[in-house]
Amino acid sequence: MSLEVPEAPSSLVAETSVSLPPAKQVAPALPRQRSPWLQAIPLLIVLAPFIPMLIMHGVTLWAKPHYQFFPLVLLGSAVLGFFACQRQGRLHPGRYQKTALLFGFLSLVGLAGGAFLQSSLVAFGSFLIGSMAFIYSWGGKQLVWRWLPAWLFLWLIVPPPFNWDSEFIWWLKFKTANWTGYVLDVFGIIHVMEGNTVVVPPYSKLAVEEACSGIHSFFAIITCALFFVFWFGRPVLHAILLIFGSICWVLAANCARVVLIAVAQVRFNVDLAHGLRHDILGFVIFLFLVLLTLSLDRLLCFLFNSTYSFMALFRKGRMVLSKMMESQKKKVDLGTTRWPGLSVTWVYAKPIMAIALLLCVTNFGLAALGLIEVAAPSDAKLVNSLNSLVEGSMPGRMETRAGGIAYQWNRVSFLVPEERAVDDKLGRFSRIWYYKNENMDQPVNFSVDFPFLSGHDLTVCYTSAGWQKISDKLVPVDLPNGEKDYYVEALFRKPDGQHGYLLFSMMDEYGRPQIPRFKASENALQNRIRRLREALERRPSELRYQVQVFATAYNIIKSNEQEQLKQLFLNSRTRVTQLYLATKQGGAQ
Repeated sequence: MSLEVPEAPSSLVAETSVSLPPAKQVAPALPRQRSPWLQAIPLLIVLAPFIPMLIMHGVTLWAKPHYQFFPLVLLGSAVLGFFACQRQGRLHPGRYQKTALLFGFLSLVGLAGGAFLQSSLVAFGSFLIGSMAFIYSWGGKQLVWRWLPAWLFLWLIVPPPFNWDSEFIWWLKFKTANWTGYVLDVFGIIHVMEGNTVVVPPYSKLAVEEACSGIHSFFAIITCALFFVFWFGRPVLHAILLIFGSICWVLAANCARVVLIAVAQVRFNVDLAHGLRHDILGFVIFLFLVLLTLSLDRLLCFLFNSTYSFMALFRKGRMVLSKMMESQKKKVDLGTTRWPGLSVTWVYAKPIMAIALLLCVTNFGLAALGLIEVAAPSDAKLVNSLNSLVEGSMPGRMETRAGGIAYQWNRVSFLVPEERAVDDKLGRFSRIWYYKNENMDQPVNFSVDFPFLSGHDLTVCYTSAGWQKISDKLVPVDLPNGEKDYYVEALFRKPDGQHGYLLFSMMDEYGRPQIPRFKASENALQNRIRRLREALERRPSELRYQVQVFATAYNIIKSNEQEQLKQLFLNSRTRVTQLYLATKQGGAQ
């Protein structure tokens, strides 16, 4: 007999059922996030091998007065980059990481090439390419677009090839000197122009590069103009007009500086060309130029936006420019910038880190050996050795032969000019011996000028002093060991009828003649290619000294007289080099 238990009603079961607490859910383990400092280690490894070459680039720029503003470029780029990446929301890594990896690899290859060639220019260009590859890899197109102005701003401290910046400065000096002469005529000040030198009573010479050191502010003012363009987001046409206007302001200010110095000296007997007064004058004019550039920027904004301006004549173009300006002024707040992890960038690639470690050891080793200059080159040995030259260092009598006839040269005087400025075109120090020959109307000067940090074309200096260059050529000399020596031969003339004959050589710190920037046998394209190759291969810290012979006469200097001067130059150069090397080796011991 079975016992059946009646089923309880469902409602009763529901009422009497005991509710158990829910089981505790365990959250899945999140991946452990690396600290920002640990994430940055690969980036520091890739950045480290660039440091010696970047320091070398800074030392090279600081040796050029017209590039001593480069710390302002670094500061301006940092300011542009910092404010550009604010309130950008979540950033996403670049889509084409392999392309970024390729450009990162090429930047390291360029760094290796720059270290091999001892060219900080190549290394810095490679650094900029690698930095843009990193920016794209980290934040994609959005970050590239935001940081593009700051990246472009850094290219201002990349000197142009073929020494174009120095050539432009010489052109600027000539223009300033010409305009200064016209303005002095208006003021009624008696003066004589000798090249880019203004001679005013009482026969004081005001060289444009000395009385107008603001010539070096040209690049600084252009840098300020570009900073305003990037900071305010000006359109292309606005930027072009602003830069062009800044150039005009610089030319006018440099001309006004020389005129002001000349007027102060002639009318009020106040010297503004030297000392603290000259420095204060240069600082005031530079600030005035910055304000003029900013004022021109605001004027262009008015002209582009005002219906009553001349731009209203070009309604279509004005509408396009207005739309561009409005789109650039729109600021979309995307929220706090959230950066991706650095592990997505190309610097985390293991082959890249391996190459970077190898280059790091190599470059720091080269810096330790002195093959990469991480400090300003010391010219103490060269200067002390050449400063030891005295009047008796050169013989009192020398003999040369031309056409089978012997000619006697007698030393008549010796001159040690005062120490010049560090960046003076004639060198900081000079030693000058004057020799007289019975066949020459005037004494011939043989001089040693030093030191120079790079190549120097002496013919440009004489042109700036009022001489008109008739011809110049590179003269090769066969040495006993089979190698070739070189010196430059040039003919000049002055409007008053004087003739000049110049022979000069640039010698490196080891007493070896250096090939000048031109060769008579090459065309313009070959000249550019050779100068580019030499610029890449030359160590920028190599010190040089200059040896020259310059003769003047009111009659044409004949061929037999030129031959005598060549022998005088070669004999004197050989003696100076021997004395210099002997003194240098003795000092080293």
